[in-house]
Amino acid sequence: MRLDSYLDGLDIPARTRLVTGRDLVAQRIRLRLATHEGEILRDTSIGFPWAVWLSTKPPPLASIRSRVRKQFGQIVGVTAVGNVQASASGGTISVSADVETDEGSVSISAAIASPDAKTMSFTANFWGGS
Repeated sequence: MRLDSYLDGLDIPARTRLVTGRDLVAQRIRLRLATHEGEILRDTSIGFPWAVWLSTKPPPLASIRSRVRKQFGQIVGVTAVGNVQASASGGTISVSADVETDEGSVSISAAIASPDAKTMSFTANFWGGS
């Protein structure tokens, strides 16, 4: 069984607990979304060039969808990535995807705001599986 420390947002909470199953995969996806391209020195291809995409008018939605599909597909526990959507409005890029894991389905959506605002928000919804 795969497990990891539960993160509250992107921080380890004062009272630690473990996360497994679909919750673990969703956490890994949120961490991947919050990783900027080049941030991981041992593999600079991990992550997303959010600042570049947000400064490009209009943002390259086809490239964003392709990168989301590829990045999510590399996460341990993910077996398939489908229904990848991307949109941009008012300095915010929104992405969503349906992810099949070895323990059920996960629907992920995220909104990444302007780098000037330095904010990112994530939500994860779960359904299916056991």
